[in-house]
Amino acid sequence: MKNYQFIFFLIFACFLSINISYSQGFQIPNDTCPNVPITFVNPAPAAALHQWDFCLGDLKNTPTGVKINTGLPSTNRPEGIELAFDGTNWYGFITSRSGNSILRVNYGSSLSNIPTYTNLGNIGGLLNGPMGIKFMMYNNDWYAILVNVNVTTGNNGGLIRLNFGTNLGNNSPTATSITTTSLNFATDLDLKYDRANDKYVAIACNFGTNLVLYDFGSNLTNVSPASIATANLPGSGLHSVSLQKDQNNWYGVTVSFSTPVTVNHLSFGTNLYSTPTVTNISGNFTSFNSGFDALITREGNEFFAFFLTNVAGAGGVIYQLNFGSTLANQSPVFKDLGNLGVVGQIEASNPSSIAMAIAKDQSNWFLFAVNRFIGAVGNELARVSFPNEGCNSSITSSTSNSNVDVSFFNANKFFAELRTFDNQRRPLEFYNDSLTISSAIIPNFSFQNRCLGETTILTNNSIGNDSDVLTWEWSFGDGGTSNAKSPTHAYTQPGTYTISLTPKTASGLCDNAFTQQINIRTVPKASFEINDTLAANTVVNLTNTSTNFTKNSNSTFQWIINEGVGFRYFAENPSHTFSQPGFYNIILSVTDTINGCTSVASQAVTVGAIPEVGFRLNQQACTQNAITLVDTSSVNDVVGSKIVSYQWNFGGGVADQSLSTRPDTLQNPVVTFGFATTFEITLTVTTNFGVSNTIKKTITFAEGLSSQMSTSTTNGDAPLLVNFTNQNTTAVSHLWDFGDGTTSTAPNPSHVYSNPGIYTVTYKALAANGCSIPKTQQIIASAPNDVLEVALNDLSIVGDQLQVSVTNNGNTPVTNLSLRRILNKQDTLNLQWTGVINSLASETLTFDLGSGQGDITWHACVGVLAVNNTLDAKTTDNRVCKNTLDAQISSVIIQDNQYLITVRNNAIVPIKKLNLRLDVGTKQFTETTWTGTLNANEQTNILGTLTTEQLQGAPYFCATVMQLNDTTDANSQNNLGCQDISSDFQILCISPNPAVDFINIEYFLPQTQDRDVVQLQLTNSSGKVRGRVQLLNVLPGRNTYRYNTSGLTSGVYNLMFIRGNRTIVKKILVR
Repeated sequence: MKNYQFIFFLIFACFLSINISYSQGFQIPNDTCPNVPITFVNPAPAAALHQWDFCLGDLKNTPTGVKINTGLPSTNRPEGIELAFDGTNWYGFITSRSGNSILRVNYGSSLSNIPTYTNLGNIGGLLNGPMGIKFMMYNNDWYAILVNVNVTTGNNGGLIRLNFGTNLGNNSPTATSITTTSLNFATDLDLKYDRANDKYVAIACNFGTNLVLYDFGSNLTNVSPASIATANLPGSGLHSVSLQKDQNNWYGVTVSFSTPVTVNHLSFGTNLYSTPTVTNISGNFTSFNSGFDALITREGNEFFAFFLTNVAGAGGVIYQLNFGSTLANQSPVFKDLGNLGVVGQIEASNPSSIAMAIAKDQSNWFLFAVNRFIGAVGNELARVSFPNEGCNSSITSSTSNSNVDVSFFNANKFFAELRTFDNQRRPLEFYNDSLTISSAIIPNFSFQNRCLGETTILTNNSIGNDSDVLTWEWSFGDGGTSNAKSPTHAYTQPGTYTISLTPKTASGLCDNAFTQQINIRTVPKASFEINDTLAANTVVNLTNTSTNFTKNSNSTFQWIINEGVGFRYFAENPSHTFSQPGFYNIILSVTDTINGCTSVASQAVTVGAIPEVGFRLNQQACTQNAITLVDTSSVNDVVGSKIVSYQWNFGGGVADQSLSTRPDTLQNPVVTFGFATTFEITLTVTTNFGVSNTIKKTITFAEGLSSQMSTSTTNGDAPLLVNFTNQNTTAVSHLWDFGDGTTSTAPNPSHVYSNPGIYTVTYKALAANGCSIPKTQQIIASAPNDVLEVALNDLSIVGDQLQVSVTNNGNTPVTNLSLRRILNKQDTLNLQWTGVINSLASETLTFDLGSGQGDITWHACVGVLAVNNTLDAKTTDNRVCKNTLDAQISSVIIQDNQYLITVRNNAIVPIKKLNLRLDVGTKQFTETTWTGTLNANEQTNILGTLTTEQLQGAPYFCATVMQLNDTTDANSQNNLGCQDISSDFQILCISPNPAVDFINIEYFLPQTQDRDVVQLQLTNSSGKVRGRVQLLNVLPGRNTYRYNTSGLTSGVYNLMFIRGNRTIVKKILVR
């Protein structure tokens, strides 16, 4: 019943113009390249209106549908619809057959808008079952011609003309009845302007089998047009007709209502007023329940017809007929577009979709269908859109009356069209043309890494098909070239280089080069110094010593210190105060300019505690006494600080010079103060980390009484009895120290020396002030027989040699030793040593291990088997064992894809090689190897990078020492370090599964846990609990727990892991 309205300027039901002239006259080239502006020359600039379309082919795309109104107002059995455009706004007009009214649909400036509705009512009271309606402009006024279905043969009122004046938005149009008695139950019509004869023609279809053509002449307001009736057409219940002119010939399509539905092709030749040749082109499409509306339209070089039907079981269905390049074709290609989910009220009772209209809005096609009930409730308006897919032009449409510049993006053959109209919006000329865009690649690329020493990665972002490329030609500006699609290149000198990419195709017609400049800069060399003592609660100044770049306002410095939650500084030379002793990492990142080159330097630092310094005198402050200054200093922290040096200032006291070590550097020096006065004594202690502290004390010394004594003997075999006699008459008290740990206050004591040895007896005759000038005497108690006894003090490995420290604790020289050496807890070897170790002397014995064995010895033991070919007198100190290879992971940091692992050597053998396994919790491990030299008690930082893909979704990052020096670590308890990435508790792995006797459960706990509790509950398939276990104070990071399953019967069990509010359930099979 409806025809369509053409885009912007075509307002009539049928869009194709009369007397169309085909022209290939846009003066465009036959072949060109993508993205090249093409000027389309307007062949008819004098026309009143123009409509260009550079994006054709929409009607061959798969459409989509949507119901834009599910309760159409003011309608009762709506069975006609038409679209019209006044140059600014779009309108739809829906006729109500039972309501005898017209509903205007107001779309505004675009058919894609949600419309409003205006009920125009029964205009002039002349509507009597209105159905088909068409619009046309005449003398600047808008007119509509409609048919009344309720008028039968012999009666006027079957054809009505509506006058909207100059405004389609007029709410009070007038109506006129056109004199005609030849309409009988007319359902549809089409309205055309015959430009060749300057006539307005309406053609209506009676519900019988014939068409009636009305000739208004040149005056559309003629109330008595001449009529011409055609012969009967094939089919029964003729329902809709649509006309179109192709070249100089007129064609039409009709569709019948009654079963079987008939689609007829009409050929009028050059004379629209002649009897047409009728051909049934229904083919196999005869299974329709009813046929309703028919439309003809054109896009580009192809003609299309649409008709609306009801198909049993499918509701409303739209069919498309593609006639190809000419309407003379009587074998069009049928295409079932379906109901698109919106046509024909497919889910309602008594469904029908009687009428449709099609229109082109700019470059977009829209089809509207009215779904009607026989009644005033439930009527719907559906919109079908034909997508403007794959449009490869810079603009899709234009209304310019001048030339238009357009670019096409991809290789293909493209069509363009131009429709022109007169000032009454009637079609004038139709022009189309085509051009071929040759295969071409639009070159483009991006790059990353602009720093000297890095590999520059070039990413090919060219647009086009790779299959069209014969070769990629790259020039890097330094003489280097490549034919890879996305190559890499390493520049050897800083500077600005021009990179060029030319994709070479077979035709070569559209080969172009794309160039970009890259500035290769030198990489800064980041470094810094710490000249201050690294002590807790002391300001530490960080001195930036970075080189190899020119500092400017855009240079940036970033310092990261992993203390607590972490500190960041952005000053060039910041300062920091460590609040606690500990092992820390300081990282400096230097970037020379914005988006510039970055270098990173790091130092592992040990921050120690400040020692508490103090001392006391081992006796009263008396002159001329050898007084020991007893050090009471202490230090205790997590880094293992210990006091390693002492510096005394005795303030005038005279120290014991008998030792080889300077007395002012001894921990507990012996000092004599020669006269009674006040002395200022100062002690400074320094830890192994260079942290010092000082104390000063002022002490007053008093004069003492000179002590005299005699002994009954000074030597003899043990046990030796010695009688002591004081020779002082003025002493108020006495103090005897016998040199073997015993004392006496008797005036004249006796003492027995039970053990052999050399003893120094000290006697003090004390004056009233408590002071004395002591007297000493040496007593020698000899052993009655020879004693053989040695002590093993320590062992070490230096290179490939085993060194053992031995002390002769007997009274007889040691001339040979039998020792047993055990390496790595399994390699046993007996050793022999000969030489001389005198009584109470010490010696370091050296034994060869073999070439390369020192580096791979991780544990060593040495024990005494015999001394001078006999048994050792004691066995408590004649064996020594030590871990000789022990690597500890002190800390792990990961940030911005970079990781830093701090490793410490806790043993005595230098670490020269470390094999590390990196774990990010995704059941994939990365192996990495470090080589260098890490001496005893030293630590080093290992830097590396992980990809974004490796870290995606990772719960944590862990590093584990797998081997060191290609052998075993003696202590596996400190080989793991982790940092959280996720804050979630996770179950990582349960194995073996199926299980027999046990399962190993690997799980991850975040660092934030505090006295964490993880409960494991095991239930069988019936839900009965068969086991529980609770882990308290588990460590953050990766953990492993072994669960005993030997007592379980065979079957499937659920393991439920409960931590806080999080519960994880896993299944295991026990065999």
